Order: sequence, then C-alpha cells, then structure tokens
Amino acid sequence: MKHLKKLFLGIMSLGLLFPVLAQAATQSEARGLYNEGIHFYENKEYVKAKESWEKSLTIFLEIRDELESFDTEIKRIYKNLFLIGHALKDYQFSAKNGEEYFKLEPSDEDHVKDLTNVYEKGLKDYSKAVVVWEKYNTLYDSYTAKMAIADIYANAKNIPQALEWYNKCLLVNKGDAGILEKVAKLYAENNEPRKALAVWEDFISTNPPKRDLAIAYKRMGKLYEELKDLNKQIEYNEKSVALEYDKGITLWLIQKNYEKKLINKATEHINTVLAKGNDNTALFYKGMILYDQQKFTEAKTELQKVVNDKQVGDSARTLIGRIDSAN
Repeated sequence: MKHLKKLFLGIMSLGLLFPVLAQAATQSEARGLYNEGIHFYENKEYVKAKESWEKSLTIFLEIRDELESFDTEIKRIYKNLFLIGHALKDYQFSAKNGEEYFKLEPSDEDHVKDLTNVYEKGLKDYSKAVVVWEKYNTLYDSYTAKMAIADIYANAKNIPQALEWYNKCLLVNKGDAGILEKVAKLYAENNEPRKALAVWEDFISTNPPKRDLAIAYKRMGKLYEELKDLNKQIEYNEKSVALEYDKGITLWLIQKNYEKKLINKATEHINTVLAKGNDNTALFYKGMILYDQQKFTEAKTELQKVVNDKQVGDSARTLIGRIDSAN
C-alpha cells in the first residue's frame, strides 16, 4: 500500500510538472521568436521581423496568467510592432499596436508624440490624434498635450477649437509670445480683427525680439486696413519699417505720406528705397515732389527716368508735358 501511495504521489507530481515544463518550453519559443525578429529588423528584413514578433506576441498573450503576466515582454513587442508598421508605412497596423502599448505604458510622452504623429501625418486622422492627447492630458494635466491639441486643431483649420486650447495654454503660461502670435493669426483668419489686435498688443508687451516685433506691427497694419482705419494702418506700417525694411510697405508709405502732404516723411522713405537700388515708383514720387516744389528742371530729370514704366510712365509723361509747356 505504501508503494502504491508513493507511486500515486509521484504521478501527481509529474502531472503538476508537465504544465510548468510545457509553459517553459513555450516561453522559450516566444523569446526565440522575439530574438529572431530583432535579427531580421537589424538586417532591415522588416516583413520577416513583423511576422516573428507577431508570433511571439501571440504566444505570450496565450501563456500569461496571474503568476506571470509577461507585461515587459508584451509591451516591448507592441512597441516594436508599432515601429515596424511605421517603417513599412502600414500606418493602420502601426497605430493599432501603438494604442496597445499606450494602454500598458500611458506615461510614455515620447510614444504619445510618435503615435499622434502617425495619426496626424500618416493617416490624416486628426480626431484620433486629439483623442490620444486628451487621454494623456486627462491622466497628467499636461501642458505639452494642450499645446499639441491646439496645434492639431490649427493645422486642421478648426479655428474655434484651436483658439480654445491655445487659451488653455495661456492660462498655464501667461504672456507666452509664441502662443500669442498663433492666437492673433487665428483671430485674423476667423475674421475677428479687433480680437487679433488685442492679442498682438499683448504680444508686444512681452518685449519680443526686434524682428518679431516688426512682424507684429506689420500684421497690425494689415488688420487696421481691414478695419479701414488708414491713420492706424500708416502708424503701424511706419513702426514696422522702422525696425525692418520692407520695400512693398515702404513704397505704400511713400504714396500715403505724399497724399497726406507729409513731404518730409515721403522723401525719407524715397531715399531709403533708392539707397538700395533704382525703383521707378520711388523715382516718380521724387519727381512729383520736385515738381510741386517748382524745381522743374530737377523734376524733369527724375521723371524722364520712368517714362517707359507701365504703371507710372503715363503720369510722368503728362508732368513732363506740363513742364515743357510752361517753358
């Protein structure tokens, strides 16, 4: 009887051991397939790497239990499949595995950036990119997430949502010049020039670099043009060119200052343009000013330089005719 008992216990022990041995063998197979995938990947055999990792993942998912979850291995494989999908330009496959990795490792901000980039750039699915960032923001109240969501909406031309999220960013980072510039541009695109102007004023108060300040003044000049406020348009265009030369704006200022009889200012801008090279519009207004000052000989000399110009030639010939008639 004792011998039978020992035999029974021995059989029982083997019965318990076989599943353990079987799992160990299966686990070894899964790890082998994983390493095989690494080998293929390093040799740029991406399709074979994908197949090996998928087989490895299937095994790990089948043998996981309460005692051993294989979370580290499974996360690693999902991440690799995400990357291999991107390498193969199979963005749906990449996104699917990227989502699985995100579930297991939601704090990996670099992965969130990569995953949302697949949705935004690879699949052109802005809404799913936003969903991923919103999940991350819910978990970690992330400034990076808020900015990313705002930028996605801006790129998708969803201006109301973009403004909402940029303003959330400003609550965290008040006076951020980069965000203020983006918000001002969006208000302008949304046909809200007065709101855009208010934001540009906030931007100016941040003491931005000289070039950025010149751009701000230029944008404000354009907005005042939309509002049909010529004096303000002139004021901000003057501020802009005082910081950074812009030929088109300077020529416009020559015309407007001449029309408002601000001859000294018009002459100043004419000299600025001509110092950089001949320009027929600047030469024409120089001739006009000399004509108004009754310096007819000098006026004729300047006007003769532009008689063949398509835009100002006719007017120049008319003035030359008047000068010749007077003589």
